[in-house]
Amino acid sequence: MKAINLPKGKLRDLYVRRKLSTEKCAEHFNCDRATILTYLRKYNMPIRRSGPVGIEIPKAALEKLYLQQKLLLDKCAEHFNCTRMTILRRLRKYGVPRRSTGEVIKGRSSPMKGRHHTKGTKLQISKSLKGRKLAREHVRKALRKRIPSMLEKKFEKIIDGHNLPYVYVGDGSFKVGTYNPDFININGKKIAIEVYTRFYKQIDDRNIEDWKEERTEVFRSYGWEIIYFDETEVNEKKVLEVLGGIEN
Repeated sequence: MKAINLPKGKLRDLYVRRKLSTEKCAEHFNCDRATILTYLRKYNMPIRRSGPVGIEIPKAALEKLYLQQKLLLDKCAEHFNCTRMTILRRLRKYGVPRRSTGEVIKGRSSPMKGRHHTKGTKLQISKSLKGRKLAREHVRKALRKRIPSMLEKKFEKIIDGHNLPYVYVGDGSFKVGTYNPDFININGKKIAIEVYTRFYKQIDDRNIEDWKEERTEVFRSYGWEIIYFDETEVNEKKVLEVLGGIEN
């Protein structure tokens, strides 16, 4: 399969000169955002940080909205006219503890089909658990990641089948800071890979894009690039399209 190739000059024109977002650049080249980020780093182009810079969010006001009024992150972001990720950064900066899942989901209907919330911190999840109401801690244990998971095995089969220089380290054998990626490059490039199922990333009221951006920032601080594949992207075509362009 022919790997996607992004011309340096055109990418610089779109991202650096015209200041298009990585999403808009991806639309232009008919690829995904991860591919754009990969080529920006390959061409040593500085990556802009998302979100407004220098926005004023007083600690007391944020604590009142988030802890006392128990507004969701999206609602806090609307109040301060910023992004959800900016709110997350300020919560960490101010040392404001994140609310428990039970507090977040109380009285809120889930956007995910097949996932239903009940009183307090109990959940009713998946067809296999139909009719059972489990405490949140029991749910976490039930959904604890296998090492390796079926999705990771599927990804590993693809990279092994095409001799791509990546190896599974999701068993905790390798860490970047305090983070343990699923796969890393063994060809001298500081590239890590995460494969994930969207349902399990969202089950604790997490926004996937926030999770990815936060993780990406940590890896970037150590000089690492991280690439993500969800369950719909772990297929031969997609993996070769993204990783093939890096190795060629």
